[in-house]
Amino acid sequence: MKNRIIAIVLSFAVLSGVYAWADETTVNEIKNYEFYGSDLESYEIPETVEEVGIYAFSKSESLKSISLGNIPYISSGMFYDCTSLEDVIIPESVKEIRNHAFAGCISLKEMEIPKSVTKLGINTFYNCKALESVKVDGEVSEIPESLFEGCDLLSSMELPIGVTTIKERAFKDCLSLYNVVLPEGVLSIEDEAFSGCSKLLNIRIPETVDYISDSAFSGCQSKLNIVAIKDSYAENYAKSHSINYTEIEVVEPEVVEKKDLTKAVMTIDETEYIYDKKSHRPKVTVLYEGELLTEGVDYSLVYTNVKKPGTHKARINGMGDFQGKKTKKYTISVVNPKKVSAVNIKKKSVRFKAKKQIKKAAITGYQIAYKIDGKKGYNRKRIKNTGNLNYVLTKLKKNKKYNLRVRCYVKYGKKYYYSDWSEIITKRIKK
Repeated sequence: MKNRIIAIVLSFAVLSGVYAWADETTVNEIKNYEFYGSDLESYEIPETVEEVGIYAFSKSESLKSISLGNIPYISSGMFYDCTSLEDVIIPESVKEIRNHAFAGCISLKEMEIPKSVTKLGINTFYNCKALESVKVDGEVSEIPESLFEGCDLLSSMELPIGVTTIKERAFKDCLSLYNVVLPEGVLSIEDEAFSGCSKLLNIRIPETVDYISDSAFSGCQSKLNIVAIKDSYAENYAKSHSINYTEIEVVEPEVVEKKDLTKAVMTIDETEYIYDKKSHRPKVTVLYEGELLTEGVDYSLVYTNVKKPGTHKARINGMGDFQGKKTKKYTISVVNPKKVSAVNIKKKSVRFKAKKQIKKAAITGYQIAYKIDGKKGYNRKRIKNTGNLNYVLTKLKKNKKYNLRVRCYVKYGKKYYYSDWSEIITKRIKK
C-alpha cells in the first residue's frame, strides 16, 4: 500500500489564526476535514504535501489567504463556504480542480486558472457572489454543471479553445453577464446553461455547435442577440426560438501581432512594507510607449502574496492587444528593534531591554544572541513578546566580557522571519 504520510504528526496548535504543526517532521497529506470550521486567517501548505482530503478547509470563515504549495489537485469542497477567502493563486502543479472546490466563497473577486489544469469539477465556483474576473487558460474540454452558477458580478466570459461542451446550468443566474464568446470547437450548449442571465446581451456561437437545449437561454432578456454564421445551427435555433440574430461574415482571420508587455514600463507605488498582519498590495502603473494601460483591458494583475513577511511579486499578464508577463518585487519586512540596552544585575545576569522601531508593527517576539568575546558562534534564545522586551539573561560567567545583540521575529505558519540584528553591545559581567 502506498505510504500516505512520511511521519506521524503528534499534535497540532492554532495560534493567532495561523496554523502550526507541533511536530516539525515532513508532512505529505492533509486529511479529510482537517481544518473544517477552523479560525485560520491564512495558511501556507507545505511544499511536501501531495494529497489533500475532501473539504479540508471548508467552513473556515476567517480564512483570507492561502498558499497552495505544489499540490497536484484542489480537492472536492476544499474551500467550500470559506466566506472571507479573497487571495488564491493556483500553481502550475495543479492538474484538476474538483467538485465544489470554491463554492460559497463570497469574497473571492478574481481567479486565474493556469494551463496545467485539464479538468474542472461541478459547482466549482457556485455562488461566488463577488467573482468579477475569471481567466481560463487551462486545456479543459467541458464547462461542467453549475460551474459559475450564481456568480452575480461575473460580466464577461471568453472561453479557451478546446472546450466542446457547455453543461447544464454552467452560467445560470449570472446576473451581470452581458457578453460571451464561445470558441470554435464547441459542440453543445445544454439545459439552462445560461438560464436567468437577465443582462445577457450578446453571445457568439461558432459554426461547430450542433445542439442547443430549448432551455439554454430561458429567463434571458428580450434583447438577447445570438451572433453566428449564416445558415448555421445557431442561426436556425435563434429564429425558431424568437431570439435576435446577427450574422458573422466568413472572412479569413486577420493575423494581429500582439504588443509585447515585457517592453512596458511597470512601476509600483511602494516597494517596502513593515509586517503588521495586514494585506499589502502596492498600486501598479503600466505605461507602454508613454500611454497608460488599463487593468482588465490590457493586462490582468495578480500578487504572489500580500501578507506574510518576505519578498513578493506583483505580476501583470497581457490580455487584449498585449501578450507576455512582467513582475515587480516588493518586500514585507519584520520591524527592527530600537533602544536596545543591557545592564548588569545580580547573580551573573544581564537585563535586556528593547522596543519596536514602529509601534504599530506586529511581531511574535525577540531573539537574543550572546557569546563570550573572542569565541565563535552565538547562543540564541527566542522570547515570545509582542510588546517591549524586558528580559533577564542568566547563568553568565563572572568577569567574562560578552557580546550581545537582539532582533525581532515573526512566526508565520511553520516558518520564522527575522529583522536585522541590533548593534553589538559589549558587557563585562562583574557580579
